[in-house]
Amino acid sequence: MSYIVSSHPNTLNLTQTIYKQLREDIFSIRLIPGEKLSEMKLASQYGCSRIPVREALHQLRLEGCIDSRPQIGSFISYIDYENLEQVRYVRECLETQVMLNALRENAYDDSIDELQSLLDQQWNAYKKKELILAHQLDDLFHLFFLKLPHKEFVRDYMGANNVHYQRARFLALKYDPSPEALVWQHQAILDAVAARDETALTKAIHIHLNNLYRVIDSSSEEIRNYIRHHKKPVRV
Repeated sequence: MSYIVSSHPNTLNLTQTIYKQLREDIFSIRLIPGEKLSEMKLASQYGCSRIPVREALHQLRLEGCIDSRPQIGSFISYIDYENLEQVRYVRECLETQVMLNALRENAYDDSIDELQSLLDQQWNAYKKKELILAHQLDDLFHLFFLKLPHKEFVRDYMGANNVHYQRARFLALKYDPSPEALVWQHQAILDAVAARDETALTKAIHIHLNNLYRVIDSSSEEIRNYIRHHKKPVRV
């Protein structure tokens, strides 16, 4: 779905370019929550008028990436903690059920080595501090478990495009004092799949998807200030 209203091809393409770059910067916390955006500075940066910038900001605003304050300006939205918990809960329910069903149908039997290779690549990315690559490999690892039983569509319901959840994940990745814990958690998931242990798999998924709370709750005040209405959620 597109929210862009301009009909001029050049403006449309430029709007999409600005939108995609800003969205990537927001998701990866290069633009931090609360930071003010200047239409004039962005127009200068992209060498264009303010029209495509304004349209890109409008689309980001509709997605919850940006908050507007009348007579003040546009700001990167804060991470909504309650929204984050809602997405995490739905994701855990869906991902666990899909994987348990697939396990019973032997959908993963021929792919253990390939999944292990993904984990090895992720570990190398962490060691090289290539956080964006590590984040992408994390997504790919989880997507693999959905693709094998042909349940890719579930990803859209698991927060893949949710600005609050994805920023919290990247925040946890960036500031985790023990980032290798994520790989160990993935390994626990894969080991449970290989052993066909449904109880261990359910537990491993729960621990992994709650990992971001461990990081956020123990982080500095500066990081917690990126989050709106920060509080410990009731775990379900």
